Amino acid sequence: MKNKLFRSVRIEIVTYVIISLILSLITTLLITFGLFMLRDFIKRDSQNLNSPVQSAGTTASVQGDASQMDNVEKDIRVNENIKTINGRTDDNILSRYQEDVRIKLSESRRFAGFIVIEMIVCFIFFFSIYFVFFTKKIVDYFEQIDRGIEEFSEGNFDIEFEVRNEDELSNMARNLNRTTGEINRILAKERDEEKSRKEFITCIAHDLRTPLTSVIGYLQLVMAKAHASRSNEELQIKNEEYVKIAYEKAIRLQGLIEELFSFTKTDSTELRLHLTEIDVVKLMEQLADECYPSLQEAGLALEFKTSAEVIKIEADGELMARAIANLLTNGIKYGKDGKKIIIDLYRENENSDLHIRIINYGRLIPEKDIDHIFDKFYRVEDSRSLQTGGAGLGLAITQNIVKLHGGCVNVKSDLSGTVFEIVLPAK
Repeated sequence: MKNKLFRSVRIEIVTYVIISLILSLITTLLITFGLFMLRDFIKRDSQNLNSPVQSAGTTASVQGDASQMDNVEKDIRVNENIKTINGRTDDNILSRYQEDVRIKLSESRRFAGFIVIEMIVCFIFFFSIYFVFFTKKIVDYFEQIDRGIEEFSEGNFDIEFEVRNEDELSNMARNLNRTTGEINRILAKERDEEKSRKEFITCIAHDLRTPLTSVIGYLQLVMAKAHASRSNEELQIKNEEYVKIAYEKAIRLQGLIEELFSFTKTDSTELRLHLTEIDVVKLMEQLADECYPSLQEAGLALEFKTSAEVIKIEADGELMARAIANLLTNGIKYGKDGKKIIIDLYRENENSDLHIRIINYGRLIPEKDIDHIFDKFYRVEDSRSLQTGGAGLGLAITQNIVKLHGGCVNVKSDLSGTVFEIVLPAK
């Protein structure tokens, strides 16, 4: 109910001020009325105590005969006695009367001043009490937010501000919660990026050091036996083998470096696409021809399906070719246990999204690795080998390129095969 009534702290405070004014006024009036009643009660008691003495000195003779007279005679005699007394003591009574009037007026003025001061003091006192009582929750909420902001300024970004109502303070608490959440998100992102940088250095150092060490080792062997191999045919043959191995390692090293540069390029926010109209069917046929030697070496057949003979989209041809080639290479590397690779292109109509599916039937991707398969430098544990272990950037590069084109990459791996699917918008 309070949440619906008070949607502004100002309205709530004004309401509490009005209520406090009314209650303090009522309380002050009740206390003042009580003081008047108490004063009247005290005056009546004092008059009752003084009345016997006064009657004994002035009307003793009248009261002595009053019990024997009827009412008329009694009144006449009382009047005569009063006239007699007035005749004898007129000056004394007048002065006494004036003194009594002056005393009563002085007492009335003092009492009136007391009442005014009492009303002002009571009104201020009770207004303060009521106002503090009604606004205690608001003040406590202020103090709570103030303590939270102080902790926030000291670096505690995990604090959560309580949201009570729909007023300005609650809006402030919501904004502070959003701020702390955003800061925590940024800090978490920075921690992840720092972790990624460390992993980047570790992975690059490992992936570059391994082939480089091999190159240096084999070249050292060749150099050490270069002189002796001139006259020894067997050593010469071995040196040629060493040179061949060193060359292969150098090629692999070159591929890792190119992969690293490609990722750095596609991960940059400054990269601009050079969009042209390309025929995806011809592009896939060209990429399939380039992969033919690798398919033959892996003992895999290639099956190509398409929903149309020509499917054109606007894309950066060079980058898109790189993205699809990475998926084909990945499918060949990890699909050796299967018998074929399937490329499936389909689009319902010219205005619908284009789907590029590459399916292999090799080793399945563990479920725990599915969510990380596109992370840079991430590789399934059993894939780190000389034959299949790259730098772990191929799928990350593909994802970056597809995102630059406004599309997405999905992956599914189960008993029906491992499917990598690129979805590109019509335009």
